Amino acid sequence: MDIVFDSGKDAANLAKHGVSLALAAEMDWDDALIRTDDRRRMISLRKANQREFQLYAEN
Repeated sequence: MDIVFDSGKDAANLAKHGVSLALAAEMDWDDALIRTDDRRRMISLRKANQREFQLYAEN
């Protein structure tokens, strides 16, 4: 599994929780608890510009 994360987020997580996100590479993902969640978390939202709208309409 390819684990990628933002270095700034890693530093913040390490400072706040004392755990580096790099430890995810060492996890046994076969034994991990995974919960399915149908919710979608919005991080950012904006109206598309004309170019983006046109690309969307063409596809």
